[in-house]
Amino acid sequence: MPNLPLRSRLKSAWVLTLTLAISLLGGCAEQQRSSGPFGTGLPRVAATPQGHSQEHRMFERLNRDRAAHGLPALQYDERLADIGRSQSTDMRDHSFFDHVSPTMGNLESRVDRAGYRNLVARENLAEGPDVETAEDSLLASPHHYENIMSTDITHVGIGLVKGGVKDPRNLTITQVFAHPTKNESPESAKAAVEAAIQKSRQAKDLPAATVNSRLNAYAEEYLKPSMNDADDPDVKAIGVAISKRLAKEPIRGVQGISVGGQVMVDSSQFQPTSALLKPGPRQYGIAVGEAKPAGKRPVLKILIVVGL
Repeated sequence: MPNLPLRSRLKSAWVLTLTLAISLLGGCAEQQRSSGPFGTGLPRVAATPQGHSQEHRMFERLNRDRAAHGLPALQYDERLADIGRSQSTDMRDHSFFDHVSPTMGNLESRVDRAGYRNLVARENLAEGPDVETAEDSLLASPHHYENIMSTDITHVGIGLVKGGVKDPRNLTITQVFAHPTKNESPESAKAAVEAAIQKSRQAKDLPAATVNSRLNAYAEEYLKPSMNDADDPDVKAIGVAISKRLAKEPIRGVQGISVGGQVMVDSSQFQPTSALLKPGPRQYGIAVGEAKPAGKRPVLKILIVVGL
């Protein structure tokens, strides 16, 4: 019996947006990939009572600025404030004003070291005599204004320390914006993905897709060897291997397969492959696992085998 036809689909892989603004003291922040080990920790700087009050005063002002433009309020996140305060202290103590620290790296590296999982991370830096003046300056800068008014963020933390880089009487301030990921296990992510598949088919007035136990077993088997890295599953090679096995042991109603792989931060980023949205009945198998590459942030890896 000849090999069954194969159609491979490789959907979007790594998804992470890192936007860094131009600093108030000049110079453009460079976007870089993370090199810091995930979750190894940042030096923690506790806020003084006065500093904590000033941080929250700036947070309230920031949300008023967003509300004035019809934008929803951000939630305050003390974990982001810790990340920001670490950067503010580093800049003040080592006399630099930049998004990239000589010792702690760029924003993504610092967020990773703090073990903070996110879909989006943004950062504003400011130095000024008080939080009102600093916020006014940030709003006057197009790039900082864009970060404050962004619609892809949900949380913010503000790290403030006394003492400026240029003037010791000033405050050094780091605003860290983020959209944190869901806290989900591979099992809960798989359930969310399966629900998304059915919802997408229902939106197209298609019958519900059904999980085929053999296709499911193939997906789980062929995903496992790729769990040591954050790369996309090799869907072409996987598809060829499964096709050869199906040629020997066919599945009733399956005349071909489509294999799709995705690497995601959380299940909200899942998009059904085109094969799952074709008219007519669909059988499929799906496997979801959490990859934890050495020194890098964990990601979800998904492999879907669709019977055609």
